[in-house]
Amino acid sequence: MLITTIVIAKTIEQQLIANISTNESCETAYIKFATYYNKNHTNKAKEVFCHRFNYIQKYGGKLYSNSDLIISLKDNTIPRQKKSQQVSNCAEDFCIASDPLRKLKQVYKSVSLVEAKLISSPKDQGECGSCWAFGTTAIYENSILRQRPQNEFWSKSLDLSEQFLMSNIFSQYAQYCEGGNFIYATNYVNLFFKSVEKEQNVKYDPETHQNNWDQQIPIQQSIDETHYMKPFQLLPSIEDPTQLTPVIGLYFGETKFNYDKIWQVKSYLSRGIALSVSLEVNSSMNMFATYDGISVLHANCAEYITDHQVTLVGYGYKNGQEVWMLKNSWGEDWGANGYFFVPIGKDSFCMEHQFFAVLPFGLSYDEGIYDNIGTHERGLKTQLDSDINQLINYKQQNKSWIIWVSVISVIIVILVGVLLFIYLRKQKRQRSQSEYEPFPMRSQTA
Repeated sequence: MLITTIVIAKTIEQQLIANISTNESCETAYIKFATYYNKNHTNKAKEVFCHRFNYIQKYGGKLYSNSDLIISLKDNTIPRQKKSQQVSNCAEDFCIASDPLRKLKQVYKSVSLVEAKLISSPKDQGECGSCWAFGTTAIYENSILRQRPQNEFWSKSLDLSEQFLMSNIFSQYAQYCEGGNFIYATNYVNLFFKSVEKEQNVKYDPETHQNNWDQQIPIQQSIDETHYMKPFQLLPSIEDPTQLTPVIGLYFGETKFNYDKIWQVKSYLSRGIALSVSLEVNSSMNMFATYDGISVLHANCAEYITDHQVTLVGYGYKNGQEVWMLKNSWGEDWGANGYFFVPIGKDSFCMEHQFFAVLPFGLSYDEGIYDNIGTHERGLKTQLDSDINQLINYKQQNKSWIIWVSVISVIIVILVGVLLFIYLRKQKRQRSQSEYEPFPMRSQTA
């Protein structure tokens, strides 16, 4: 698949990590890199590193501790085929609820759930294709932090276990290190889990737990049953209202969504609710893997597929450009401390095709904006342009109505002009005829 990107070649020498210069050979750079991070020298790792390094030499970017790893990306485009069975099974069928939240009349000009302290720190999935598990637990963590009243047992030092999620889901749509997706994983958790689990009880170690998962041996729950929790509300499924699902479908389509959906996504984020989204990264891997964390990242969507799940945690302006803010699962070492920015409305990496969420406990359907969203003035690397908690109205942001009003105004002006021209021509013609018409003769009387 061809992905068109706009890049500017770097002509000035760039200093990278481990005292590596872009003027050096890949061989020299790799030795410095491996020594700096105390890595074993392998031909495979060197080959991956050289791909990244050569890209940086041409276009700029950054090296990271995982710049020698092949991060597994699997096609996780969501299947929607229902099985032949008459009764729906939300663990195997496509089960989502319709959007229950109203579109807000006003939203924040800019939102960062990181600054609002409604998102936990990014973690590193390593070479395992477990982005789906990290993206799913990120949504659950946001839901726990956003619910009212907050559950102190879970919200204090919040860190959910991705390994527990991976090891306890046995589904054709959630295949451990071979990929999965938020919708099927969350429905499976709702149907078969007693509770989510804490990272401190089940550490992330996919290689160690792989054999047990292969044999479908689950990891036992460690927390006390008095603290069992599944962090979401349940709603009727669109496909079968008798079935309940935690997954809310804001949008799912083959074409990128329109302005109304963008506004609804902003309404969710202005309420403090994160969303699950998916990207197509593999065809732009070198650009994505060397992202500098400062610029706005963009790759055109040539064909809608997805292979990487991330979490939408904000929106606003970055260096004057309107962007989405997303949380990745490649550690805090990558990008903007684990986050990245893409332009709004350009379908970058095919991300503007699907948006899903869960409803936190205690949040009502008619609830307005979240009060303590932050102003982006804390000097963080992840910060957006400052907005001082400014609110915007729907019509202020919706430029389409301005275009239509302008077009209609132009049409009206043209029509008035044409009618006025016709009227003046007619008046001129009447005056011209009256000037040359002979005087009438007076009648003679006897």
